Order: sequence, then C-alpha cells, then structure tokens
Amino acid sequence: MIRFVQILALILASPVAADIITPRAPGGGDVGRMARHVQAVADAGDIVRIDERCASSCTLQLLVGCVTPDARLGFHAPHVIEGPATAELWARLIAAHYPPQMAQWYLDGPAGRAWMTWIDGRQAVAMGATPC
Repeated sequence: MIRFVQILALILASPVAADIITPRAPGGGDVGRMARHVQAVADAGDIVRIDERCASSCTLQLLVGCVTPDARLGFHAPHVIEGPATAELWARLIAAHYPPQMAQWYLDGPAGRAWMTWIDGRQAVAMGATPC
C-alpha cells in the first residue's frame, strides 16, 4: 500500500485539478471494501474532504483526504472472528492508511479497544492529518 506522504505528493504534483469529494460510508463498514475505494480515489487523484462525522473504516480515507477543524473521527479495534493474530493484521492494515504519528497512536490505543475513541479535526491534524 502506498504510504500517506507518497499519495499526498502524487496528488499535489498532479497537473490536473483534483476533485474534492465527500467521504464514503461516514458510519464505517467493511475495511477491505473501503481500502479498495481509497485506492480508487488515489488512482483518480481526487481528495476526500472530511468535515463531519467519519467513524470506523471511514477514517481510512485520511490517506487521500483532508480534515476540517470540526470533523469528528472515530476509531476502534477491527471486528474479526478469526482471533487476535488476525485482528492485529487488520489493525496494521488500517494503520497503514494514517499518517505515521496517528498510526502509532491508533496501534497503541484504539486498535485494542472495542469502544469508539473520538477525536476532532484539530487533534487529527496535530497527529499529521492533512488540514483542508
């Protein structure tokens, strides 16, 4: 998976103006499907503007997006039935969609919790998310 900075550099270097799009599935959903959506957005050179509630798998769009100060982002452990080793693999896949500081924060905290941990856009930017 292409890292956050690489995607951002590709978007910023693109000679064609990027489309600003709204987040898909703000309440979350299937991580695999969302990862494929994020790749398609990256391939198109578009940018996801996160300015409201974005929880669970929706947060993977941080890789190809920007956040406003009023955005609300929710993070939790991946829901898997295969066991702890599989949950750790999914948590690492999820974290790969975040800026490095946010990825470490996620792996050290919300990735191990079943309940939602909420942050606002200001906190996300402080952890390396791209501001809008």
